[in-house]
Amino acid sequence: MTLGRCPECGNCVSTHAESCPKCAFPIAKLGSIQAKFQEGATPPTVAANPTKHRIWLGLLVAAALFTAPCIPAFPFWLGAIVLLLCAGTMVQVVFDASGFGKRFAKPDDTTTVSSRLVAAIAPIQGLSRRILRFNANSETGNAIRLAFYSFLGFLLMAAGQVSARASANRVRLAAMKLQVEEKRQQVASKANAEVAAFLAAAQKSLITNNLREAESHLELARRVPNVTQWNEFHVVAKRIANAKAANLTAEAVQALRGGEVNTAKQKIN
Repeated sequence: MTLGRCPECGNCVSTHAESCPKCAFPIAKLGSIQAKFQEGATPPTVAANPTKHRIWLGLLVAAALFTAPCIPAFPFWLGAIVLLLCAGTMVQVVFDASGFGKRFAKPDDTTTVSSRLVAAIAPIQGLSRRILRFNANSETGNAIRLAFYSFLGFLLMAAGQVSARASANRVRLAAMKLQVEEKRQQVASKANAEVAAFLAAAQKSLITNNLREAESHLELARRVPNVTQWNEFHVVAKRIANAKAANLTAEAVQALRGGEVNTAKQKIN
């Protein structure tokens, strides 16, 4: 005798009985759908609209993969949920194959641990099979669907993990670039300050008309590496050039006054 559950009240009853002894449901008239009550298993749900199911599934997966670079946690947890649903379905398969529900669980007994376990797992199993659209009349199709969803869950979790690592690498590279830029700015600031000191010394030498010393300070400023601000340098260099030209002109005038024409020409040239 095979025991099953009454679809009306859930009472344990023989599949060959005329009616349920508790609620009088006509079990014998079910005929072609008696397989739903074998071994106390939860009747699987047949997908009402497979095309619609495939559409929303494809959209969900596409959205998860599209948002993976920005929100890596979304595909990861979506894949985890899919794997949990597959695990819930696998629990039912294991229960049915091992006969756990038949040997240990009694539908009318809620005091034993095994009965409570079966009663607690049954809704999870039913939910998993409804969401994954398992077909009650196609065991092969269900196995293929289960394998596909398991692969899809692992794929989504892997995509989320890869995206999370890529995001962490981008953050790390951005932090490294920021550190390099800060260090470069510090070096440039130090170099600019050193050049400013040399230029200040060159301008002091210009005031005393010491052009050699001014040119020496200008050359030292030119040799400083990592300088980013050269405007003041060019201004001082132009002042030194103008001062040299003025000195040469004055010397040429003095040479002309002394009758030294050749010397004056050399000063001007």
